[in-house]
Amino acid sequence: REFQAMVGADSLMVARGALRDPSIFARMRGLPAPDTKEEVVERFLDRCVKVGNSYQNTKWVLAQLVGDDSTFRDQPVRDAQETLQQAKSMTALCEWGGYRGFDQ
Repeated sequence: REFQAMVGADSLMVARGALRDPSIFARMRGLPAPDTKEEVVERFLDRCVKVGNSYQNTKWVLAQLVGDDSTFRDQPVRDAQETLQQAKSMTALCEWGGYRGFDQ
């Protein structure tokens, strides 16, 4: 919400290439890349919560991020995608992604 107030934006948009490999931003700044896709998802959810991103946009990006990898959070990606599609709130998305910092 602080970000929204500062720049007057409703949400953020990222190019598709960055959705498949978001560690490019870390590498550009000389930071270590995240270890796992699960860690990337948790960081993304943290940022979405902090800026007040809509759950609909967050859900779409998560679906793109998880993509067609073979597994996500120790389950077949198809099952993870199906569960993700049932999420109807930021709380549900945070639970799905294993992010524990959301307190509505």
